[in-house]
Amino acid sequence: MESVKIGDKYWATTNLDVENFQNGDEIPFVKSKTFLLKAGNLKEPAFSYFNFNTSNKEKYSKLYNWYALNDLRGIVPEGWRLPT
Repeated sequence: MESVKIGDKYWATTNLDVENFQNGDEIPFVKSKTFLLKAGNLKEPAFSYFNFNTSNKEKYSKLYNWYALNDLRGIVPEGWRLPT
């Protein structure tokens, strides 16, 4: 992953774009607001694309819900962390 140093920290130069947790488990893909809300209500991880349109993949990358970003299996590549 490419990075840029700002101050004393390194930041990724691209958006997070993974479909699996660090242990290999898949992050569920949801295709509509209904399924995203259901995942949230069930406290389950999920990802989608802007406006639930896969053609937005290249421009915006993936969008993850809170449960995916905070899952103990880890969503960011080894050696990286989410900003707080």
